[in-house]
Amino acid sequence: MKNKKCLLGIAVLTAVFGMAELQAGDGHHHKYYWNNPGFGAVQVSTIAQAKNLPDHAPVAIQAKVVRYMGKDLFEVNDGANSATVTIDDHFWSLFSPGDTVSLYGELDKSPFGFVIHVHYLVKN
Repeated sequence: MKNKKCLLGIAVLTAVFGMAELQAGDGHHHKYYWNNPGFGAVQVSTIAQAKNLPDHAPVAIQAKVVRYMGKDLFEVNDGANSATVTIDDHFWSLFSPGDTVSLYGELDKSPFGFVIHVHYLVKN
């Protein structure tokens, strides 16, 4: 019985600290978190529409991966416009240049332009 209470306590603490970490963010000022593309509120838009959204807005686009630009940067094109996106290396095995993907992430604007930080992607 003592072991069950101990395990229950560990499970509760893990859940509480896990939620606190999720709410605190990852140091990049991300406001939006997704585990899958069904987050609902954001409709798939074009790159032209996405770049007019406010900073840190959630973004969903469908585009072709054009090329790898180094580190975690890729160029994508939706048929009319190109954008730079950051894609974490754990997603790299899911696509190749030339593939069309649905990208779900966050817009990061600066005085020099914008980047879309991808949180989730699906190869189409």
